[in-house]
Amino acid sequence: ASLPSQLLERRPDIARAAHTLVASDHNLRAQRAAFLPQVNLSANVGSLLINSLDYNPLTLWGLGGSLLAPLFNGGRLHAQLDAATAQRDQAAYGYRATVLSAFADVENALTGTRRLAQQSQFATERRDVLKQSLGFAHDRYEAGYASYLEELDAQRNLYAAQLEVVRLRQAELDNRVQLYKALGGGWSAAGTHS
Repeated sequence: ASLPSQLLERRPDIARAAHTLVASDHNLRAQRAAFLPQVNLSANVGSLLINSLDYNPLTLWGLGGSLLAPLFNGGRLHAQLDAATAQRDQAAYGYRATVLSAFADVENALTGTRRLAQQSQFATERRDVLKQSLGFAHDRYEAGYASYLEELDAQRNLYAAQLEVVRLRQAELDNRVQLYKALGGGWSAAGTHS
């Protein structure tokens, strides 16, 4: 059965990588915004420019300093922008690697489900054949056509086949747990609860 990829959004590793990517995007935007001058307009500045009688040179120099600050700190700001860009790229590549790893986990678990179901079917058929074989060996022994060693050999083969069926059942259950973990757990699909 096909499963929607939205199920992977609940995986904690994907959620962590997504949050890291969003945080690095915000940091990059903040570093880009640092290039813009920080001007705070208020009623006092407007009245300063309109009324030349209340001229205050400290306020004018403060305004000019805030407009020119990005020019004087340009090297530091460029370095911070480059670092933020590198961190964002690293977070994007990390997110991509995490998602690809999650898809690989799900694909491996789904492939394992199919493969183990086939193996289990073959092992069950082999067990049933060996069960009939033991019945035939027992009948041959009872009729005197074969030694008890033939019946013991048939029992040994049957027990080995039964152990193989049990081992494959355990592998199927382990694979279901791996699939559940790969999908982030706790989901239900259209009427069936897992």
